This record gives sequence, C-alpha cells and structure tokens, in this order.
Amino acid sequence: MALYLYKAINENGNQISGEIEAGSRQEAMESLVYQGHIPESVKKKSVKSSGGGIFSKLKELTSSVPTSELIMFTKQFKTLMQAGVSILRIFQILETQTENRILKKAASDMIEEIKQGSSLFKSFSKHKNIFTHLYVSMIKAGEESGSLPRVLDRLIYVIEHEEKIKNDVKAAVRYPIMVLCFLGVAFIVLLTFVVPKFVTIFQNAGIELPIPTKICMFLYMVLSQY
Repeated sequence: MALYLYKAINENGNQISGEIEAGSRQEAMESLVYQGHIPESVKKKSVKSSGGGIFSKLKELTSSVPTSELIMFTKQFKTLMQAGVSILRIFQILETQTENRILKKAASDMIEEIKQGSSLFKSFSKHKNIFTHLYVSMIKAGEESGSLPRVLDRLIYVIEHEEKIKNDVKAAVRYPIMVLCFLGVAFIVLLTFVVPKFVTIFQNAGIELPIPTKICMFLYMVLSQY
C-alpha cells in the first residue's frame, strides 16, 4: 500500500484535495470515484530518488497504452459525462490525471480538435493506434443517439471482457509451450548423449543400424558440427 496525493471535484462541484491509501494509482482513482468524487489528478507520494529517471521516462515514451489504463480512461470519461461536465473540460481533466504519455498526448490533441469544432467521433478516430474501430464506432453511436454514458458503460464491459479472454488464452497456452520447451531440451539431450552410446554398442556388435537410428545420428552430427 502507498499514499497518493489527489485533487478531485466533489458532488457539490467544489475542488478538494488530500491523501488516499491504495495499492496502485488505478485503485486510488477507483476509490475516489466510488466515493462520488471526480479525480483531476492522482500522484504517488514518494521520496525522490536520484536514479532511474531517464530510464523510466524512456519506458513511458516507448510503451503502448495498457488495457487497464484505457479502461480507466473510459471510466473517467463516462463519470465526467454523467456529472454534466462539458466535453472540453472533460478532456482537460483526463489530460491532467493520466500518466501514460500516449493517452496524455491524445487528450491534448482532442482538446484542440474540439475547440476547432470537431465531433467526438472524428476526434477519437484520429487516434486509431489507441482506440480500436469498435471503440470509435460505439463513440459515434452514443454521440448520435444522445446516450453516450450508457454506450460507454457497455464499451467498458466489452473491453474488460476481451482482456479477460486474452488472459485466459495466454494462461491456457502457457502450459503447452512449457511442455514443448522441455521436450525440445530432452530431444537434444538424447541426441547428444544417449544415441551416440547406443550406436557404438550396435557398431561393435556388427548390427546394421536401423533407419530411425541413422536419422538420429545424422541429426547428432548436425548438432555437434554445425
């Protein structure tokens, strides 16, 4: 658990600030939302360290948007919409509170696009590297139907469901991959240490080597010489 400094808007529309204890930044924001607040910024309260700054910034610049942060971005977007906050103010808050550089840049770009009169659909569609075709299409449907918060709620469910399926598939594939790796190691060990000893026994006995054994010896020669 760690302490996080936050700024948020309460149910009365007043700005509040303070500290909250949570296991991660995402949990801290979710806790604020559950309390009826709209987070503006949530930052971890920690002691300054002299090392790792350059590497952490480089990692942020080169990393993609994690699904968990995209879900949190969408949840905050929905909460602000339900609270009646203006679209321009919503993206200003989202730009402030997100720590992912790619999402922050996207929110900043969408602020300028909306100022120029662009619709939500067009603003989101210009960032296809972050928002999928389904995501953008649902934004368009919600914008045109006037039920964007409800559509966003459904979109959050879809994203979370897809992420769960991906994790389940990864977990299911992990075991067969491990088995194949161990089989590969065992095969190499057999070719390198076991088969040559049996070949020597067969040759000393004057027995003609069977074809499978000859194939194994050929593979052994390839491994040992090349």
